[in-house]
Amino acid sequence: MIDDVEVASDMALRCRVGGKVVMVGSAQPLEGTTVHRAGDHGRLVLPRWAVLDLGLPDPAPAPDPPIILNGVLVTADTGDIYVCVHEGCRFLLPRADMLPGTNVTKPGDRGRIVLAQSTARNLGLLPGGNPPSGSS
Repeated sequence: MIDDVEVASDMALRCRVGGKVVMVGSAQPLEGTTVHRAGDHGRLVLPRWAVLDLGLPDPAPAPDPPIILNGVLVTADTGDIYVCVHEGCRFLLPRADMLPGTNVTKPGDRGRIVLAQSTARNLGLLPGGNPPSGSS
């Protein structure tokens, strides 16, 4: 969805999006579009492929891919948080941050933890992340 669009032509919507002028086929706009004829200002809703083909910024955030950590040891369980060790690094992991595919369930388990990449980075488990919480 692109807000603040000005239509300059009726043939094939000639639109100014930000500072860029693009031509949009009359069949491309989707439900929710509020611009239809020359002089209209409003919202243009396009399929993602059309946005990319026109060289417009992709409005959809990139998905946060999962990260699989193998050989994680759960050393304690506080109820909502596991205390874990992975490759010599101790960290606190909220149960809510674990994704499907995780196979550790209690202290003493050693196995696989699946996390969103952003979670792993925030825990300091990936380069460019913060030092792990509860690290030692």
